[in-house]
Amino acid sequence: MRALDIFGGYGTIATTAFVLGLLLGGFPLFASEITILSLAAMMTLSLSNVAIGRDVLRGTATPTLLAILLNYVLLTGLILIISSFFNGELAVGWVLVAAVPSAVAVVPYTYMLGGDTRLSLVGTTAIYFLSLILAPLITIVFLGQEIDRIRLVYTIVLMILIPIAVSQLPPLRRMRASRKTPLINICFGVLVFTMTGANRSAFTGDPNMVFWVSSACFVCTFLIGVIILLVSRARKQPPERGVALVLFSSYKNTGLAAAVAMALIGPAAAIPATIFVPFEIFWLVTLKRLVRLLGRKGEP
Repeated sequence: MRALDIFGGYGTIATTAFVLGLLLGGFPLFASEITILSLAAMMTLSLSNVAIGRDVLRGTATPTLLAILLNYVLLTGLILIISSFFNGELAVGWVLVAAVPSAVAVVPYTYMLGGDTRLSLVGTTAIYFLSLILAPLITIVFLGQEIDRIRLVYTIVLMILIPIAVSQLPPLRRMRASRKTPLINICFGVLVFTMTGANRSAFTGDPNMVFWVSSACFVCTFLIGVIILLVSRARKQPPERGVALVLFSSYKNTGLAAAVAMALIGPAAAIPATIFVPFEIFWLVTLKRLVRLLGRKGEP
């Protein structure tokens, strides 16, 4: 067995990294930098199997529109409704989660699940440029203050444009999936360990508050994700496209939301985005199992 083979199953990696993150606290001194590097590496490796050229947009107009509607209409609308059930800084925190675009991790997660990586790239890019208008608009309407566009531009450049460029280098384009997938899983483990450790204090607060915020996070990940997966299957969407659309319907850039909440409001406003983290991790693992299960049922 090759050394990299032991990193093949990201379900085990996610669980192990999550538990270790809670116990050890991740990387407290460089959490932000390690998170960015891990996610950028995952993004770059995932995009290396997508030929970025004139044909990259072919056939993506309708599914990209669906991705935008799922993330910035369905998911944002649901989170805004949820925000009305909370008070004070917690309500503000939910509005910030609603305002931010989809998670950049949608692209590597799509690759990890065997989905349509090209669609996830085009959809993510479209959503992020659209967020330059929608994110400030949502926060102005619901909070009376504007989200920092500089953070959005920074994310677009560092987490989307640079990985796109680097991913097209010949050595990465030639890399076999048997090497690429374990490397992505290692980065995923580092990402989970770092994010969990950095956010573990959110789970030691008022148990009643943690319960209700956790329940809302479950609705925004597991519940809505399962519904979209079943609808996608019922409407005969290609399985690869369905995977990408499910991810768009259930993932927000909670890291960005937490950073903005801390900068604009305070620690309490970052709690919703923080508690989202484990639900996003284990929804990904669950989605992998569901995709396999539905795939087997669909076989003749």
